[in-house]
Amino acid sequence: MIPAEEAEKWLALMLEQDWKKSPHIGFAATLLARKSGDRLRDIQDDLRDKLSAKLRNSKTPANWVELIEQVKELDDKESKQFFGESLPPGLKLINQ
Repeated sequence: MIPAEEAEKWLALMLEQDWKKSPHIGFAATLLARKSGDRLRDIQDDLRDKLSAKLRNSKTPANWVELIEQVKELDDKESKQFFGESLPPGLKLINQ
């Protein structure tokens, strides 16, 4: 877990990059800025708005924008995409 203040510093640097040339930066920013619903963990709304705009302008997948704009559990397909592996049958990640 990265404190929101630290994540905001990293995200500010990421916003300066060209995400069309390096889409992995947008992906990393999405994971860093993912909305949790916890005010202490979530980044500030103005930075979230800038990230949303940059994600849209960079033509990233729509679900990336959804992850930073709303609290959303990952489905099995998204979990596999983001984390690279599927969990063993019967095991699920829970969000507390």
